[in-house]
Amino acid sequence: MMRRLLSHMQPYQIFFSLGLLYGMAGVLLWPLFFYKLIGYPIIIHRHLMLLGFMLQVMVGFLLTSVPRMTQTRPIVFLELSVAIILGLLPIVVLIKTAWLDWMSPLTAVLLFSFLLYFFISRRFFLRSKNQSHEQLPDFYDLIGYGLLFGLMGACVVLFYTLRLWSVSESWHQVGESLLYQSVIYTVTLGVGASLVTSILGLKKQHDLVHISRKIKKNAQHQKSALVTCLILLSFLSPILMNKNQTWLLFYVPELIRAILFTFFAVFKWQIYRVPKSAHYLSLGLFVSIWSILLGLWWMVFFKSSFMHGLHTQFISGFGLMSFLIAARMSVAHGGYPLDVENKSWVILGFIFLCVLSLLVRIYALFFPIQTFKIYADSAWFFLLSCVLWCLYYMPRMVRRL
Repeated sequence: MMRRLLSHMQPYQIFFSLGLLYGMAGVLLWPLFFYKLIGYPIIIHRHLMLLGFMLQVMVGFLLTSVPRMTQTRPIVFLELSVAIILGLLPIVVLIKTAWLDWMSPLTAVLLFSFLLYFFISRRFFLRSKNQSHEQLPDFYDLIGYGLLFGLMGACVVLFYTLRLWSVSESWHQVGESLLYQSVIYTVTLGVGASLVTSILGLKKQHDLVHISRKIKKNAQHQKSALVTCLILLSFLSPILMNKNQTWLLFYVPELIRAILFTFFAVFKWQIYRVPKSAHYLSLGLFVSIWSILLGLWWMVFFKSSFMHGLHTQFISGFGLMSFLIAARMSVAHGGYPLDVENKSWVILGFIFLCVLSLLVRIYALFFPIQTFKIYADSAWFFLLSCVLWCLYYMPRMVRRL
């Protein structure tokens, strides 16, 4: 029965739904805390929003799109079953919050290990077996590197939590950064280099026709390797640099990421001008990219309020982008015409609610005495965006044409 049910479902249908449920649970914690119904929820909030909401949307996207991009067979029943079991593990911490310290990194280790197996098996082994010579999108390799960074960070955090190895507090902080941030940055660049470019209506910039395919392929790998090294350096720099050079430790990690993302935004996505595609989805991506940029540079110049810079990236940046990519995939893979999203008021609703949620949260800068009330108000707006997505796109995921 279960096998027959799953055979008629695409991975995105399962994991987008799961991710939205985690997202709603994650933001609902702040109103519950404000009304003194639960304790301070910062740790479990981070767990549900990053390993729940954003990671599950990423899982749904990768399990659906990677076989198509690499021209390999779709996900099989066993792989999908394992992915679903791993995707449900974050729920355990809602039942047993005392397990959060070790359960969160363990979940990440298992899930990233599975995703790496799935990505690599199709990226190299099955693709070579099928003798497919179609060139993959630019920076596609960054997806695999991002998953590897997440696995590395999860292992460090798990070893630190369970005392399995002598892991210092500095390495523990680096591990958490790799786990909760590096994956999002790296996979976004890997996917966005082609997908976001396409949605924004920008033509892919091809190399000169006389350059051989082999040279183009090598150059692509070299560019991906350079970007990967810079991202990894930005997260490892607190360990590598001299502890006495406090000003370097203060600025270098965020500065590297800000410059790198700015390079992509300017030269890949041409963020300095309004998108050529005159529809709301491209407008939403335009807003999300600018939010990520503003958040990154905020963390460089305004260290005293760096958490607001971080949330600028994750609320109206990566959060809004997750809604929009999930919307595009639900429409495209559901067999619906893309025209339904071109002038959709729902897309405008996502943009408005995510930006409003961010602005309300930043409002706490000016009224620190009301911080938790403001956090709760901000959470309600993000929760509304999740509900709006479910009401409009869930029926389209279930009733595929």
